[in-house]
Amino acid sequence: MTFVNGEMQAQFMTRIRGLNPQRCLVIPVDVGKAIAMTLVADHYGEIPIAPFEFALTETGFERLSAAIRRAQIERDALVIRIGVEAASHYHRTMVARLRAAGLEVVELTPARSNMHADNSYCGC
Repeated sequence: MTFVNGEMQAQFMTRIRGLNPQRCLVIPVDVGKAIAMTLVADHYGEIPIAPFEFALTETGFERLSAAIRRAQIERDALVIRIGVEAASHYHRTMVARLRAAGLEVVELTPARSNMHADNSYCGC
């Protein structure tokens, strides 16, 4: 089967097919120069962890990690996938720390994010 986002998406979909969507969590992270914003959602679109900002510091990383752990426990998560906007070099330390913690991280380039953005009222 062919996927819009290619082989990487195909592999991910194969891995999660048949799993309970409430136990598959996605965590998009919008990275700025000193602050990032995130939330935790499941594959139904429900948000167990509301949007919040965190500093790109050790304290901020601990806050993000605590939110991920809380959602993982609440949902008995089988899959956690974090999508991080590749913003200059600001995201690199966070990505390295998340991967070192054994979490699945996908780096998203702004061009790819913009390609999928739909800011129109009717979605057309």
